[in-house]
Amino acid sequence: GGGDVFAGTVSAKASFFAEGCRPLLDKLESSRTALTRFAIALGPFVAGFALVAWTKFRVAAFVFVGAMLAMFTVRLPGALFHNNSRYLYVLVPLAVGGWAAACAHESQRVRRGATAALGVTAFVVAISLPGRLAVQAEETIAASDSYHAVAEWVATNVDDDAVVLLHDAGAMSLVGQQSLVDLVGLKTSTSPAVHREYTEAQCRRGTEATSLVAARYGASVLVVTSVWDRDFRITQSLRDEGWTVERIDTRIDTKTEGPDTKADGSDGSRGLERYEVYSIAPPAG
Repeated sequence: GGGDVFAGTVSAKASFFAEGCRPLLDKLESSRTALTRFAIALGPFVAGFALVAWTKFRVAAFVFVGAMLAMFTVRLPGALFHNNSRYLYVLVPLAVGGWAAACAHESQRVRRGATAALGVTAFVVAISLPGRLAVQAEETIAASDSYHAVAEWVATNVDDDAVVLLHDAGAMSLVGQQSLVDLVGLKTSTSPAVHREYTEAQCRRGTEATSLVAARYGASVLVVTSVWDRDFRITQSLRDEGWTVERIDTRIDTKTEGPDTKADGSDGSRGLERYEVYSIAPPAG
């Protein structure tokens, strides 16, 4: 938004998640936990951030890192966890610079020590990387398959003139003819203003914002992950505002007994282990 220290999409997330009004100590603890997880993920390579002190850009680096972490901590500390700490990974080049400075230090003793330490770091990374990549690939493929499947289901089974309310446009914007409305506001520019007024400003996750966004565009279908629905009470918010919300059976195998009948918690639906599809209708009158 205008005058915001964050880019438009991050600002939209800040308004939706409404973490800025939490007590400062809680936000500091959240950021500390995120940084700790990030450091553990990097392993010994994280020492490169301390070695930035030997670079010519150390002042600019420390000011940038401090300002970035302060902004996230004050407004949106949870973002430091998002997508496996993706916002923190933009800092990795600084650590690379720190290691480079140490390996090129004027002191031969420092150079040798840094080179040896970097060698150990490279060995640790080489040992752990295949396993990490395998896990990441498995998670990515599962998420992609799930989302593409539900996107195809919506494109095939939902009327072309329907308006679909969702929180993750992604693949769904590439298939089908349905109009999509982004509840958070990364793609729908009017949504953040609603959350600024009814969620962030009131420092609570009320029921009004979801209803207002859905009503403004005449949404008749909702696509939501089970995790988001649990954490942000999206379907319950609509029900509390008088909406009729009914789960749509998206199962491929219609012979299964019904939702949540399998041992793994799925029901044979396309993407249902991650995504759920609902028919929604506003209050009468």
